[in-house]
Amino acid sequence: MKLSARQRESWVRVLVVIALLPTVALANYFSLLAGEGTPHNSSNTDDHGYTTPNGTVLKFTSVDIEDSGLDREYPHTYSEENRDLTLQFAAGLAAGDIDDDGDIDLYVVGGNTIPNALYLNNGNGTFSDVAEDKGVGMLHWGSGPAFGDIDSDGDLDLFVGAVESDPIYVFDNQLSDALGTFVDITADSGITLHAKNTISATMSDYDRDGWIDVFLTHWGEVRFELSDTETVWRNEGGGLFSNASNRSHISTSILDLNTDWSYTANLFDIDNDDDHDLLLVSDFNTSQVLKNYDGKNFYRITDRAVIKDQAGMGAAVGDYDNDGDFDWFVSSIYDLPLGGNWIGNRLYENDGSGGFTDITLEAQVEDGNWGWGACTQDFDNDGYLDIFHVNGWFELPKYRGVSSKFFLNLGDKTFESIASKIGIDDTEQGRALACFDADRDGDIDIVVVNVSARHIVYYRNDSENLGNSLTIKLRGAGLNTFGIGAKVQVTTEHGTQLRQLGGSNNYASHNPHEVHFGLGSATKVDVLVEWPDREHSVTELSSVDANQVLTIAQPGESGLRLSVRFGDGDGLYSAGDVVEIAA
Repeated sequence: MKLSARQRESWVRVLVVIALLPTVALANYFSLLAGEGTPHNSSNTDDHGYTTPNGTVLKFTSVDIEDSGLDREYPHTYSEENRDLTLQFAAGLAAGDIDDDGDIDLYVVGGNTIPNALYLNNGNGTFSDVAEDKGVGMLHWGSGPAFGDIDSDGDLDLFVGAVESDPIYVFDNQLSDALGTFVDITADSGITLHAKNTISATMSDYDRDGWIDVFLTHWGEVRFELSDTETVWRNEGGGLFSNASNRSHISTSILDLNTDWSYTANLFDIDNDDDHDLLLVSDFNTSQVLKNYDGKNFYRITDRAVIKDQAGMGAAVGDYDNDGDFDWFVSSIYDLPLGGNWIGNRLYENDGSGGFTDITLEAQVEDGNWGWGACTQDFDNDGYLDIFHVNGWFELPKYRGVSSKFFLNLGDKTFESIASKIGIDDTEQGRALACFDADRDGDIDIVVVNVSARHIVYYRNDSENLGNSLTIKLRGAGLNTFGIGAKVQVTTEHGTQLRQLGGSNNYASHNPHEVHFGLGSATKVDVLVEWPDREHSVTELSSVDANQVLTIAQPGESGLRLSVRFGDGDGLYSAGDVVEIAA
């Protein structure tokens, strides 16, 4: 956020007040700043589109609510009299195949007077809300939901964060059981929070024991020296969590100030040592890079001369230059053309060993207005990752009425901003998003969650002359049933591309647990999967056909296990165990 010299003095004073009086409303501060086969779609869009260097006519259709079924409304209206800070950024979206039918379902939160929505995908990119029937239609100030298999039984369970001290939730997925619903297991999960706000949740197995852990962000939470940040929740087995923030050294590593300003956590192996390091996007110049040492401890290696996003909010981690490592895009605030001091989004290029260089200006991705949720996908299937992000801020007129940003990767470490040319025209207050193939036609669509009307925007990718593609899902043999954290490479005559499955967050939202590759003209690929286990197991496939959704199973025993929640013992049983059950 832009601060004049006088406002910076006010900011220092406010920090002091907050440190002494943690119950002071942060909104008072912000008021100071106001002034399985995949045939392609045929196009039914209006006359828009942008012809890319490879000949694709890239264009999106904003699908009507009546056609998509994504009909949830945002229940609050911003006004000068109603400036509650939470309604300005609290919302969220989780994407995943919760019923294992092959397509991607959505869970949407935001506002506290309309129930959360669970949209089942009907198989054709249209959706039906079943939240009430499935037990997850709560009323609360929800934020940052996340899907992940926390009990290793082969389906996606659900964590839902919240703001303004509203309750968070942990649900066990029992859709395939006789009950046919999600079951609230919050009280038995071990996750108890003192933080007022839980903005985002990221599922990742940081210690590589097979159990999926949870990383939480708590923007605005006042912390004092040596206090617990409640960031890392280690899965002790079966979905029982313990707070590992102190023993992992996270608590002492993420704070530059006495307040936790974290928004978005991503867990990626940035230095190619097989551990998932923490890229933590935070507000007020406090984003951090933390190296993971063998799943035991995290240590800060942030180079403040490079990591200089001023108001980090969303993130998109990916190999933008196809050089075999993960780069880091951070959304932020930009107003330099208006005479301001906000330098905008940042793109940090990885040198392969976890060191970053700021290449934003060369890449031409700085202008994002007031950026929030971001994703990276290959939208034109040319073999290079593009960037999409939403934006907006109620308080200042210059951040209202601006459409989302779309940066097309030109393949030479530069991007072109083309949102207005391809049908990206929503000018509402964007916050969360997911980028995935909603209709299984081989290209990437976009779903946006706004904290204004129109609440949910669904952009269907109706591009013409797209390249070929391949979507890969994983089935782990051990406890990590979805292969969260696995590296997947595909190689064609055009080169090699790298993705990581899961462990990612866009801002209060995430993409589904699958990876998408644009292949250009290639029709066959070689695939290499590096599984996220301590045995460093790999799977290699040769001459795989393009234009399909491929599920790759890890060799070994099935990772599915029986989990008993009530009774004696730890309740965990492996395949082959004989269990006496007495009723």
